[in-house]
Amino acid sequence: MGGIMSLPEPFTWSWGQMIAFNSEALCGEDEHVHYEHTKLSLHDYARADMLSRMRGDWMLMLDTDHAFEPDLAARMVRTMMQYDVDILTGIYSYKAKPHFPVLYMFNHDTQKHEIIADWDRSLDILQVDSAGGGCLLVKRKVFEQITRELKESPFDRYPGKGEDHSFFTRCRKLGIKAYCAPKIELQHLAYWGIAPSTDYVRPAQVQNLYEVESFKSELAPV
Repeated sequence: MGGIMSLPEPFTWSWGQMIAFNSEALCGEDEHVHYEHTKLSLHDYARADMLSRMRGDWMLMLDTDHAFEPDLAARMVRTMMQYDVDILTGIYSYKAKPHFPVLYMFNHDTQKHEIIADWDRSLDILQVDSAGGGCLLVKRKVFEQITRELKESPFDRYPGKGEDHSFFTRCRKLGIKAYCAPKIELQHLAYWGIAPSTDYVRPAQVQNLYEVESFKSELAPV
């Protein structure tokens, strides 16, 4: 997904390397991966736009604030086929501390999604009730079932929910199980502004390393 004027270099590098890898390792004879991007930024509209251009049997959505290994798509598709699942996510963390994984279970008592903070590290896949949409692999038949049986667009937002929770809520209504492949990790790219006045801590051992001409403003601070 896109929608911004410039993309993080780690994503563009990962994207290009993945395309090269896919052409050699993922596709067999008479197979190819169709690549698309959207010019929209709002997530529900962007995902719906991508869905409208879907051509094949499955769709892998990747957000542009991620970095990943070249074999990401190949591993996702292989895992989906190996375990015969219809929805599979990779794993990545929240940008904010303590950087929990963007994975959820649904608490039927509180009717809320709760973060999955830990899991068995030996598992190849684990069942989840919701996840972030930044690395989401879905078979075409899931989208078709949602549209046919619920008469709803898969990523339209329910009140109080993002497009990702809304999608997984629809799947839960239809009994469609979702899984995460926790050994397939992505880096969630984050950037912060750093300023000398707020972030620079002068080392105690440095004293008057440089002498420069200076002045103090006679004006009141603004």
